Amino acid sequence: PRSRSLRSPAGGSNETTVPPPMAVPVASAPDFQELPVELRFVPDAVRLASGELPPASRKAAVEEAVARADTPAVAVLVGELAFELRLEATALEIGRKQLLQNTGHSPSLALFAKSALALAKLDVLETVAAGLPPPQQNHLRAVVAYERGDVAAVAQTRAWLGDRDEPGR
Repeated sequence: PRSRSLRSPAGGSNETTVPPPMAVPVASAPDFQELPVELRFVPDAVRLASGELPPASRKAAVEEAVARADTPAVAVLVGELAFELRLEATALEIGRKQLLQNTGHSPSLALFAKSALALAKLDVLETVAAGLPPPQQNHLRAVVAYERGDVAAVAQTRAWLGDRDEPGR
């Protein structure tokens, strides 16, 4: 970016030169301790999303970010970043932990299910589903039944879902 000149709105001769915006490297961003608690995950998330971390240090960075997460939503966001970085096993553990702590949190359920599917861990889906409330159990059972081609279980799940989850209804 280049410098630019600004003229006084009154048309005077007072010109001010405005320097170009400077890109601040993520590594020199303020320490997370200087941020309010609910924003302390942001530098970690930016580093993970920016792609500046070498592959060998990504898992440790994800684990640090999850340790700073103060809500299930933030932990799941970090888990989603882990999934995008091809750290499916780490994303699976984040999803499992959040789902077991917050059984009604749909984003946790989604992260857990997609991570387990990416790793072909249908047995893990079934095991965790057994300890969840019926609605979450049924959603995970539907995924497992579909992936295994279990027509009877899919039909049973379809009866449980009814018409409420049909597109356009």
